[in-house]
Order: sequence, then structure tokens, then C-alpha cells
Amino acid sequence: MSGNDLQQLCQSFDTNLARYSIVAVGLPLIGGFLSAVPSRRLVKNHYQALQKPSWAAPPYVFGPAWTTLYLSIGYASHLVALRTGPNTSPSIRGLAKTGLGIYGLNLILNFAWSPLMFWKQKIGAALITCGGLTTSALHDYM
Repeated sequence: MSGNDLQQLCQSFDTNLARYSIVAVGLPLIGGFLSAVPSRRLVKNHYQALQKPSWAAPPYVFGPAWTTLYLSIGYASHLVALRTGPNTSPSIRGLAKTGLGIYGLNLILNFAWSPLMFWKQKIGAALITCGGLTTSALHDYM
């Protein structure tokens, strides 16, 4: 599957499902939860063992922070998906569909990061995934 095919798949998936607010909000929450489950018991020990700067967040902050983020980005995807309908100008509709495609790719990378970092302990692969996340997030602002 080429990168373009993956983007079209993500775009189609997000455009149709994200129109329903419960699905748009639920998808990132459920995906985030399921991606964290395999590594949940390993996070404490592995995270504590990592060399971190003095300002690094304690582990108990991540659950509430990511729940809030997933709720926010899920609802934002719903608002964008509403701009993909036939009553929206073609230029806005095209931008919305592209944005949802990038968002879908971003979710896939986001869901992959935690298992890579904590369950598999593949720090290099997690770093590459983080680079993809950063690139896809920055692409939304350009």
C-alpha cells in the first residue's frame, strides 16, 4: 500500500465516521486506551528508569492529559468533518478532507507510539514514530 493509498483510506474513513460526534470523540479515546493497554504495566518501571530532565512530568499526569487531548482532537475532527459535505465550497471541502486524512495518519502513529516505546521498548522506532507525529502535526499548520 502506497502512502497515497493510505492517505485516501484514512481520509475516507475519517470523513464518513467523524461526522458523528460520538464516533469522532470515541475513536481516539478507544484507540488511545487500547494502544496503552499492552504497555500499561511496563510504563511505571520503564519510564522511571529512563534518563529524563528535571522538568519531566510524573507518570500520573499522562492519563488525564491524553484523555483531554483525545477528547479535544476527536471533537475537532468532528467539526472539520462537517465541512466535507456538499453545501461547503469545494476549496474548503478539499482542505477539510486533506486535514482529516492527515489526522487519520496522525492517530495511527499516535496509537503506535506507546506500544513501541513501552511494550516493545524500541526507542529508535518510537523516535521515528515521534518524528512522523511531529511532521503530520506541523503539516496541519502549513
